Amino acid sequence: MYDFVVQLVFVVSLGLLVYLLALAMPRVADDEENGSKFRRWLANIPLEKLDEFLIRLGEKSLRKIRVVILKIDNFVSGKLARHGKRKINN
Repeated sequence: MYDFVVQLVFVVSLGLLVYLLALAMPRVADDEENGSKFRRWLANIPLEKLDEFLIRLGEKSLRKIRVVILKIDNFVSGKLARHGKRKINN
């Protein structure tokens, strides 16, 4: 499990580096005629829309994760409460 977490963090950090590179690309002065097809394609990505989408996705994901954590907390609290009552009665 630990290896999976480390690999996940590594891949996410690489993705973040590519995203930051894409943000910085339009600031670099380069001739459009001499640029490669990839650079022209990268310059045409609507980064503002991508930013808004990623922010919304992050907020929604965090809300869903919070709900799941609260459900798990309620479940564990209920089990502990029932287990505590059994020991007191016995």
